[in-house]
Amino acid sequence: MELKFRVQTKIQKPVDVVFDAVYNPRKLEKYFATKRASAPLDAGTTVVLGMGLLADCV
Repeated sequence: MELKFRVQTKIQKPVDVVFDAVYNPRKLEKYFATKRASAPLDAGTTVVLGMGLLADCV
């Protein structure tokens, strides 16, 4: 038996607020499992994410 599921949600915030929450490393650290973000998500920038219980990944 194959297990499948779909999750859907609607974000009820203005686009600029959502973008800043993902772009800004200090704000990104407050969401999901991200414990640490080394830099803003700019094109060409290497960003190291520290994931709470997981090993760091690039």
